Amino acid sequence: MKHPKELPEVEPVVLKPVFGIKPGIYLLVIYTIIILLVLFLIGFLPGIVKGGRYVTFQSVLSGSGIEVDGTYLGSADYQYFIESGEHEIIVRKADVIVTKETLKIDHPLFFTWLVHRTKKVGLPLGELTAEEKRKILAFDLEEIVRYSAITEYDKVTVYPPLFENLRKDNEALKGNEDILSLAANFITSGTMYDEAEQTVPETEAAMQAAKALFAEGNGQKQFGEKARQTTVKGKRTTLKGPFEQDGIAYEAHDFVMGDTAMNIYPDTNEAGVDVHTESFAIATTPVSQYQWALFMEANPSWAKDKKDTLLQESKTDDSYLAGISPTSSFSGARPVTNISWNAAEAFCSWLSKETGKEIFLPSEAEWTLAAMSAGDKTQEKTMSIADDLSDSPSGMLGGVWEMTSTPYIPLARLTDYDGVHKEFASYGIASDIIVKGGSYLTKGITKESVGAITQDACGEAIGFRIAWKEK
Repeated sequence: MKHPKELPEVEPVVLKPVFGIKPGIYLLVIYTIIILLVLFLIGFLPGIVKGGRYVTFQSVLSGSGIEVDGTYLGSADYQYFIESGEHEIIVRKADVIVTKETLKIDHPLFFTWLVHRTKKVGLPLGELTAEEKRKILAFDLEEIVRYSAITEYDKVTVYPPLFENLRKDNEALKGNEDILSLAANFITSGTMYDEAEQTVPETEAAMQAAKALFAEGNGQKQFGEKARQTTVKGKRTTLKGPFEQDGIAYEAHDFVMGDTAMNIYPDTNEAGVDVHTESFAIATTPVSQYQWALFMEANPSWAKDKKDTLLQESKTDDSYLAGISPTSSFSGARPVTNISWNAAEAFCSWLSKETGKEIFLPSEAEWTLAAMSAGDKTQEKTMSIADDLSDSPSGMLGGVWEMTSTPYIPLARLTDYDGVHKEFASYGIASDIIVKGGSYLTKGITKESVGAITQDACGEAIGFRIAWKEK
């Protein structure tokens, strides 16, 4: 059995007093200082360096934007960190300042990195003019118009609360309740109908039509007035200005545009509706490349080499005058294409000044009346459209799709065609535009066929013809 080794004796370590202070006391002081320093670094310093609160702004208007001291943060109803101090808060919607407030944030210190100090700030409406209120509601309505171009929604294409936003803002601004009924005229899918059903009274005509079209288990229903035999006669006339344009003049007329249609969208775009047209004249042929060249010479900002600028200003898309080079040295009759509705409107404004007459794009009803007078003419199979010297326009079917001045409102023919268009125009919203007549490539085209394009869209089979007032 081994015996344990005997260890040598060691003198114990004894801490000596410092400045006469016993070791136990100064060690306690050192540990206390370390603990307090750590507590300061962890618990207080972050709050001192970055003092403030996480603020949730609550606006009475949907989708409002928040600016703090001139810096845009994002949408209201989200939480943002605001540093301690006094700040200027501006709330905007549709480029309208709806609230301007001064906000004071205190300086919380203890463990701010661990426990966020929060604050909710309600943002009341400021004094708004009638025009500012209209602009805000027009923004909400334009969102509904924009989303109406989508007929199916999925996990990728998310549907926002469009009608609820409009309802909320309309109530806050004490607006016109008719705007909800107007918005319902843009329902183009079951998804939109389901949301609008919770917001728009079912008694509204647009909701009744939307229910018949998009509600689950909807029954068969016919829409529209039955077409009536109408004899339309015009007489030849000539517009004189930078160029001479032959036309056909028509007296004021009442007729049914379209015919009865079943409840299948978008076939209901051809539903019959009673319309009235005042006296007007319409060109016998679409605007030609030669005429467009004269317009560009007088208006260099619309020249082909200015496409990039026009694109930035959202006046055209990237296809402006693609594939064609209009020239005033050749007076051919080939229609100008790949020009936008905005460009066509600019052409009409220029020609109005040059001729002293009111030049405009024909409305859907005016175009249809002219097409009815040319009902015995066959569809054009080429892009070369010539005046046949008859008492009706040439190339109303085929040739090119022709732009009108009428915005595309999906359910307008099923509710109150004239009333809806008049109310919609009061908001000044950019919308899709109706095109008529098809192109030389279109099969099964009729004078009732309806297409729609955006205001900046250019297409190789899209052109226009002008109309004017004789007196």
